[in-house]
Amino acid sequence: MKNRVEKVKAWMAAQGVDVSIVLKPQDVFYLSGSAPICSGLLIFRQTLPIEICIWLDGQEVRKESFFTRVVGYRFPEFSMVGKMAELIQKEVSSPRVIGIEQDHMTVRFYNTMATAFPKAEFVSITRAIDEMRAIKTPEEIRYMKKAAEMADAGMRAALEA
Repeated sequence: MKNRVEKVKAWMAAQGVDVSIVLKPQDVFYLSGSAPICSGLLIFRQTLPIEICIWLDGQEVRKESFFTRVVGYRFPEFSMVGKMAELIQKEVSSPRVIGIEQDHMTVRFYNTMATAFPKAEFVSITRAIDEMRAIKTPEEIRYMKKAAEMADAGMRAALEA
């Protein structure tokens, strides 16, 4: 799974992206192994990634996530976008290029980030992550075959009942 984040970081380096914001639940899960409601990822080109979640989910995320850095935020006093902006400023200070999932980010989320980082250019990471997810590793193919075998066995048992 660590290899997945390294692929994202390699793409980011090639595109000059300083930090990527991952919000789509299936992509959060794909990259971190955990995706509670109201969670997201910050993938930094130069440092370790961070998974952000509501503080109540923090303990569970620390157990499930492949990420060693998990940060919670207290809702409604704080928001995920506010916590992410704070963490980006701590890690990168003034990012030049920020990667975003344009097909999943709300206008309010984008406006908050654009206000926090007025000099940054925002670029889409959606296609890059979609392409990475589409190409399966041998390990993923083995898992898919095992899942299909289990589903077949379940269906056989159901039909025989």
